[in-house]
Amino acid sequence: MSDNYFSSLMEKYEELDKQVYRMEDGSEPTSDEVVEQLKKERLALKDEIFHKLHEA
Repeated sequence: MSDNYFSSLMEKYEELDKQVYRMEDGSEPTSDEVVEQLKKERLALKDEIFHKLHEA
């Protein structure tokens, strides 16, 4: 596993996580559908990170 690839996964996850929290607390208004889609993307990234950690 490339450290750069893992780092980019972590950065994407952190950015998406912050965006979801801002939307949930009302700082970034949006629709429920958008929030749910972003949560699915966040979960997919989390799963990929988990699998990469277990491959190492």
